[in-house]
Amino acid sequence: MNIEPIKPKQPRRGGRAKGTLNKVTNDDRKFWTSIMKGERKRIKRELAALGSYEYLQTILRMNQFIMPKMTSTDVTAQVGSMTEQQLDEQLNKIFQINGKRAV
Repeated sequence: MNIEPIKPKQPRRGGRAKGTLNKVTNDDRKFWTSIMKGERKRIKRELAALGSYEYLQTILRMNQFIMPKMTSTDVTAQVGSMTEQQLDEQLNKIFQINGKRAV
């Protein structure tokens, strides 16, 4: 069994080239970062004034804008008709992406 990556049904038409930065978003992010740098002392002071529950709630809310969210990946395959060797080969292909060996 050969697992192929899913290919788009139609070629891309228009828009930015793949990997091109969105200039407006980049400029806005730099502007917002400069504002937040100037507010660090105040933010720390305001956080310190919160109760434990409000402090944790605020930190968790802020965290979602700073840390990327983890997402799960669902992989479905027809393994019932595969031999053990074929399964091992497929697992090794999958894990080689991460530089690990499955079997």
